[in-house]
Amino acid sequence: MVCTGEVNLDAGALDDAPGALGFRREPQRRFEGEPLHERQQSLGALSGGDEDEGVPSPWRARQTAWQRRRAPGTGEGSSEDRVAADTLSGILGAVLLVSTAPGQSAAPAPQETLESIVIAADGILDRAVVGEVLATWTEAQRREGFEACLARAGTMLRGLDARYEAFQLAAGVALVDGDLSRGEATALGTLARELGLSSGEAEQLFDGVSEWMG
Repeated sequence: MVCTGEVNLDAGALDDAPGALGFRREPQRRFEGEPLHERQQSLGALSGGDEDEGVPSPWRARQTAWQRRRAPGTGEGSSEDRVAADTLSGILGAVLLVSTAPGQSAAPAPQETLESIVIAADGILDRAVVGEVLATWTEAQRREGFEACLARAGTMLRGLDARYEAFQLAAGVALVDGDLSRGEATALGTLARELGLSSGEAEQLFDGVSEWMG
């Protein structure tokens, strides 16, 4: 696929940022207000399921599993619940870590990241659940550091589809304002490595997200 979106990449990000992928440089174009909201709406297509068409969204099962797992006295739950809850946590953790990666002059506000995630999940995820998951990752990042948390997020995503989805959604949230920082570019490259994606796979996924969002 060919990247057609107008996405700005900080000068030099491809030259000396370890882990950065071969993202195309494009003229800067920052989105705010209604245009930003419209781009957030585009994120919904990056996750499977269209309940309007009768296709169950995986977000619903993931959220239910997360809530069951967190309920007092329920233990670890079934293996299916563990996978679903880990997938929710891993995807949201990857998105948060990329959007708040070190090396950014101005990282998005936590509320902005939360809003993008809720919209990407077609409004199925409860804001309180998203906030709780993001809070656990924020605290983990404070204790363990960025790279350790990104590696942990990668290990929580067991299937290839979940890994693709995590990378696509992380790229989409990073691109939603039309500006890709050096820190975000590096973080996406690191995320791809932790997910076991080849550079070709990651670049194709990135180009597809950028083309879709326009």
